[in-house]
Amino acid sequence: MQNNEIAAIFDKVAILLRISEDNEFHARAYENAARIVRGSGESFTQMVEGEIDLAEKYRGIGKGISDHIKEIVQTGKLKKLEKLSQKVPLTLIEITKIRGVGPKTVNRIWKKADITTVDQLETAAKNGGLRTIGGIGKKTEQNILEGIQKYRNWKNRLLLSDADAIAEDLTEFLKRNAKIQQFEMVGSYRRRKDTVGDLDVLVTATSAPEVMKYFTTWNRIEKVDSAGKTKASAVLKNNFRVDLRIIEPKNFGAALLYFTGSKAHNIHLRSLALVENFTLSEYGVFKKPTGISSSEARKEENWIAGRDEAEIYTLLDMDWIPPELREDRGEITASKNHALPKLISFDQIQGDLQMHTSYTDGNNTIEEMIQQAIELGYAYIAITDHSKSMAMTGGMDERKLDKQIQKIDSLNEIYKNITVLKGMEVDIKKDGTLDLSNSVLDKLDVVLASIHTHLTLPISEQTQRVIKAIDGTPVNILSHPTNRIINERNPSEIEFEKIFEVAQKNQVAIECNAQPHRLDLNAINLKRSKEYKVKIAINTDAHTRGQLRYMKYGINQARRGWIESQDVINSWDIAKLKQFLRKK
Repeated sequence: MQNNEIAAIFDKVAILLRISEDNEFHARAYENAARIVRGSGESFTQMVEGEIDLAEKYRGIGKGISDHIKEIVQTGKLKKLEKLSQKVPLTLIEITKIRGVGPKTVNRIWKKADITTVDQLETAAKNGGLRTIGGIGKKTEQNILEGIQKYRNWKNRLLLSDADAIAEDLTEFLKRNAKIQQFEMVGSYRRRKDTVGDLDVLVTATSAPEVMKYFTTWNRIEKVDSAGKTKASAVLKNNFRVDLRIIEPKNFGAALLYFTGSKAHNIHLRSLALVENFTLSEYGVFKKPTGISSSEARKEENWIAGRDEAEIYTLLDMDWIPPELREDRGEITASKNHALPKLISFDQIQGDLQMHTSYTDGNNTIEEMIQQAIELGYAYIAITDHSKSMAMTGGMDERKLDKQIQKIDSLNEIYKNITVLKGMEVDIKKDGTLDLSNSVLDKLDVVLASIHTHLTLPISEQTQRVIKAIDGTPVNILSHPTNRIINERNPSEIEFEKIFEVAQKNQVAIECNAQPHRLDLNAINLKRSKEYKVKIAINTDAHTRGQLRYMKYGINQARRGWIESQDVINSWDIAKLKQFLRKK
């Protein structure tokens, strides 16, 4: 049982409690438990098996939650959830995924109209059947219908972090079979897209029949749709699809290239191959004599390459292209000109400049965050708890901030091998002013500014709001600029060209937020920021010590945006970073 699976059960309990209008504290306890479990870098299954006292180890996990975790690990189920689902239909959870339809609204829809599924909700919204429920009019019905459409577009795509959990489990499973020579996960997963629709796995093997049979015994599989000589397709217990293909070793590189994609990248490559009198497919590169079709050229005697990707790119007079760049956004031209970027890597990151502690809505103390950062080999971190207007997070006013500053100063005297910067994530108000005065913010080493409210302002108004917050102010980093929540909340609309111009002029970095449900900026806007010579900060926005390990997802996203180490302020040493932060 993996951490994200345990957390998903707690998420369901929390949602059902909110729908049933249980007390707020009860629901929040399960939400908090889900966040702790999901964000931990340690396996809760292994801790349970090792009889570690979870309540003692984790602040926010009491004895009741600890017992629940043990029950889930040992049985795969939770009686609490089963009992709740007898009172509140589980299908209502799906309705809460629709934007604008929260647990309270779901409660009214369920109790007043007996609606329990998304399909029933859609029918009622189309027929005007929701207007008998208080607070729902024609416009709300239209918003619900739009939300249902977006939800259906999202529902079958997993966050990259959730796909990682499946891929890691599958990797361990495949490694145990001696008949498997090599394997690779491909598709959008290998390109490290922020969401993954399914998982394709390429395998070479000494015995295809034995490997096929072995794959179908994987304990995550709910149903095997097909299992032929070289391809098997299965649906997992969470409805995610995994396809396995067995490839001949001489074709592995060509198949790896083809099934990694993207489609646009492959089409462009195939057109280049034809110019060179080659034909390119998942089986390799073939000579294509003049006057014959591509299909005719794909005969064994015409095969010239395909064992690995690099030799195929070399045949086309290109440098090997990292999978994250293969979206046909200029990477092919750059490769032919030997001008590909030297993409940022995890080992170049020297610190993390956004994290939250128990001073506000974080789960760990400053000391615990420092200790985790030291384990990761960081030279510095910034403590950036919320400002006062974020009341639901316990946001800090001037007095509380002063206490934290004193605490950080004392900790810097204790921890000599890491620098702890004093910071804050300051809320940007609707009018573009900052939540705390410049005189207060000037006490800090680093100031992040974020929008958390009024996310649907018109694009010009939202843009001017952000510009006002970063133009001539103490702000060093604009964090999670669009406030998107992947598969749940659309990004706020802003005119990035204007933001980038002002950021570059004011020496303000833009954040690439590494939280797997944010990954904000997206890859396209990261590439645009580089063109405007705007610096990037890759931060985890960690709310638990385990979430500091989310840095890898920020790295994935930055690489997809063509970002190099010189573009990233937290890849610099502390002296260069401080020089950048002392802009005013």
